[in-house]
Amino acid sequence: MWPAIVAALGVALLVVSVALVATLTRPVQPRPSPPGATSPTPVPTAVSPPAPAAPPAPRPEPGPNECVDALADAGIVDLDTVALAEDDGDLVARFLLAGALPAGESGVGFVAQSRNGRAAYQVSIGFTNGMLDRFFVWDGDDEQDLDLDDVRVEGTTITATLSGDDLSGLGNNWSWSAFGTATDTELDACPGDAADPERLRFEGKLDD
Repeated sequence: MWPAIVAALGVALLVVSVALVATLTRPVQPRPSPPGATSPTPVPTAVSPPAPAAPPAPRPEPGPNECVDALADAGIVDLDTVALAEDDGDLVARFLLAGALPAGESGVGFVAQSRNGRAAYQVSIGFTNGMLDRFFVWDGDDEQDLDLDDVRVEGTTITATLSGDDLSGLGNNWSWSAFGTATDTELDACPGDAADPERLRFEGKLDD
């Protein structure tokens, strides 16, 4: 059956090809224009220049131990400002977001490194569907879960308190950078951006 169908298709294609060649090679006679007819003159269309982009809104100057981030520069979790402060031997971290936490997994946190590079930490606060579910510190080898009661969420502001013992060895003038994340591929940094995060110096002393 298949050879018969192939042969029939070959004959049909040959007929169509001959007809198409005859049509394409037939000379085309020009159609005479009626007496007095003139070609219409094209009317130029005015093109408006594109409207200039609105300049970004000015951002406030950062305070001591605070970063101010550009808005809408990253993924779903968009950092507005992040501030760290020493409070009687504890460290208080305050994250202000540009919008509400998204559905699914998300988080905020910061990384810190001592001036001599011997101590380094990542502090992370995790959420699921906007609800707090994890607070921990990682020193590059081990994770230590911290008390969820030490995290306070008020609207788009997240405040966490850590003991100086949780970040031992940082000393004074250590560097830090904050982050916000919703997935492995959506990361915001403060200051700077995820591709090139900046580091700030903590002005003060957290421990001896």
